[in-house]
Amino acid sequence: MRLSIQKSIILVISTLSLVLLALTGNGVWTAYKAWSTAETLRGLAAIERSLFEAMSAFRIERGDTPSALALATEQSGDAIKAITERRTETSTGLDATIAGLETIGGDAQKPALDDLKARQTALQTLRASADAELAKPLAERDKKIGKAYLAEGSDILAGMDK
Repeated sequence: MRLSIQKSIILVISTLSLVLLALTGNGVWTAYKAWSTAETLRGLAAIERSLFEAMSAFRIERGDTPSALALATEQSGDAIKAITERRTETSTGLDATIAGLETIGGDAQKPALDDLKARQTALQTLRASADAELAKPLAERDKKIGKAYLAEGSDILAGMDK
């Protein structure tokens, strides 16, 4: 069977069109995967920044809290104000980090998310014990709370560093 020139040209153009379509489709798929990876990395960078800011604020809070515990209530007003500001920054950063990890989801982030939530709970417990002591007069405060705040705070920070 002989093909006419017109049919031969149509066959060649159709074949080239299919090849071009396949290559374009592959390029679109590759571009989509690159975009998806970039979006995930952007999200992870924002999460890392939130965690870094939370850790930075907690390092200062961790140092100021034992100092405030060692001072009488009337002398520790500025320190308590600074601690409150740092707590707000720490809590905001941790909440943003947890929300970001929940948004990304996936099984790979679940252990990190669970660990971070446990450390946030430990931090809240630690803060509650320090607040209870700060509410007492200086003579009635437990002297071990300041050291415990430093030690347990160090454990919390070490866990966040992972």
